[in-house]
Amino acid sequence: MFLCVYWAGCAQTELPKFTAITSMDGLSSNTVTAILKDRYGLIWFATDDGLNKFDGTGFTVYRHSKADTTSLASNDISTLYEDAAGRIWIGTVMGSLHLYDRRKDSFARIRTHHTINSICEDGRGELWAGTTQGLIVIDPRNLVATTSGKSGSVPARLAEKHIHRIFRDRDNQMWVGTANGLFRFLHDRFVRVEYPVNGPQKKKVAS
Repeated sequence: MFLCVYWAGCAQTELPKFTAITSMDGLSSNTVTAILKDRYGLIWFATDDGLNKFDGTGFTVYRHSKADTTSLASNDISTLYEDAAGRIWIGTVMGSLHLYDRRKDSFARIRTHHTINSICEDGRGELWAGTTQGLIVIDPRNLVATTSGKSGSVPARLAEKHIHRIFRDRDNQMWVGTANGLFRFLHDRFVRVEYPVNGPQKKKVAS
């Protein structure tokens, strides 16, 4: 009886409907590396051939222009992030970190010369960017970037290493995933998170 009720309930549940959006619809490339919906309802698509902004009816595509220093430094977009103030940050492959200016519809470049893999804001409002060559911290007020590898609080296994992901939890603690393991930023110092190689050991239960 339980199974009958269960399956009857499942049969009445409407399945989600998907709509494919491709280059035929105006997307600059079918290779999408990141998607972001901002506070204004705009959807941003990072692709390997430009940044796409979708307003519900059509796309605006942003690409690099040699004649325009306020354009993207690279067309190969790797990651997107919206901070607490609603500012959109764009990371590119072998280009720069960018801050989008909504009023001017242009970009401010923060050169890093490395691929940006991940972007995250910390509890103090500073921006962390994980690159293929280490961690960069940006002051969003003056767009000054500092390489964390120059700080004595950064262990050798983290400094100038490949950063895969950066995450801030509900307690405002920052977590950094690297090619050399997982690190937590605790009391102004990075601490490596140790865990068993074979996973957690299960306790034997006496019969």
